[in-house]
Amino acid sequence: PGEDTYGDSNGFRHPGQLSLNRHRLAGTTAVIPFRAVVGHTDVVVQWQSLAIGKPLILVKTLPVVKAGLSGRRWLLAAVCCTAVSFSIHAAWMPIKAKVAQQLLERSWQKTLAGDTEAKPWPWADTRAIAVLEIPRLGLREVILEGSSGRNLAFGPTLLNNTQMERTTDRILSGHRDTHFKFLQYLETGDLLRLQTSGDTRDYRVTWLETVDSRRQQLVIEEGLERLTLLTCYPFDSPLAGGPLRWVITALPVERDTG
Repeated sequence: PGEDTYGDSNGFRHPGQLSLNRHRLAGTTAVIPFRAVVGHTDVVVQWQSLAIGKPLILVKTLPVVKAGLSGRRWLLAAVCCTAVSFSIHAAWMPIKAKVAQQLLERSWQKTLAGDTEAKPWPWADTRAIAVLEIPRLGLREVILEGSSGRNLAFGPTLLNNTQMERTTDRILSGHRDTHFKFLQYLETGDLLRLQTSGDTRDYRVTWLETVDSRRQQLVIEEGLERLTLLTCYPFDSPLAGGPLRWVITALPVERDTG
């Protein structure tokens, strides 16, 4: 959804709210139903694809062969073929996300072994920079460097422009229908564990809130120790790219110095 932002025009109102500073929020991928129109000489199949925040109207014109199938049969064939292709596309997205996490896990282990430039696949322009664990849900997600639409298809990403090890106010973004689907199940008090190549830090979920990106802005405040997770909202919406975001704010658990 482009350069969406959120925050409060009056600044930092409470520890869980994010104040002024623009930054990009994450989108998702969705496909809405299509329609087919039968003419005298052809069948027009039209659908809208919301791919990484950019809506596209796709139109396919199929000629009606009068010597073969009738117009109605052509319509049925066109609709069935299109539905099958959409079903394959919809099924491929979660499969790709799961396979990518397995490849990313391998590259993360190489990173921990000292190869800081380990790539999950040869042509990748990103790398694994951290691992997020949610013990109560039994989940583990590898975090990617670079918050682009392409990277979000493979895993959660770090929104910060600075490197993970050089910032304490960390913001992670992911798609609501794949890697960050679990955000809807988080509760206040849940433990989040973030492992980087140099440290492991525990956080407690402190605030859960819905944010309208048209009216509020996202701020990264260097020096503030905080972990923020965000995704599109609502989770069950048939369309992607709306203005609402689901934001989880977690504050650090005090380290045991004893």
